[in-house]
Amino acid sequence: MLQPDEEQQPQWSDLPAECRREVLLRLSDPRDIEASSEACEHLAVLAQEQRIWRELAQYHFTPQQIATARQNNPEKDWKTIFTIARRSFGLREEYAEMIQLCRNCRCLFWRSLGHPCIADQDPAFQEKLADVDRASLHVPIPPQTFLKFFSL
Repeated sequence: MLQPDEEQQPQWSDLPAECRREVLLRLSDPRDIEASSEACEHLAVLAQEQRIWRELAQYHFTPQQIATARQNNPEKDWKTIFTIARRSFGLREEYAEMIQLCRNCRCLFWRSLGHPCIADQDPAFQEKLADVDRASLHVPIPPQTFLKFFSL
């Protein structure tokens, strides 16, 4: 990437602080917020705001989880509360779409593209599925689990 020409308008620093703050509020990964604070001094100031870390904590954790993290640390700032909750509960994973695993035929597929299950064409197999909850036949596979399929 090339540094934009200094005469090119508008510059990042020309944006109002509220617009830059809104960009940070759209980040769901704390590493992205930390990295953005290293990009420029404007973002470094915003990345230290309590609002940023409070909303990040509220995105990843339930009110009960936040209360548990605050219970033993009532005087801590939101960044510290977020860190404590992350260690205790892990981060919420949310994806636009995950690969699905068919429990019947062990096929991996994208739900949006449909399931190419060969077993669907077998009448004997269809009889076995009559008493099964079809919603439980397809299991979502998070990216980390999918990558473990290929680890040695």
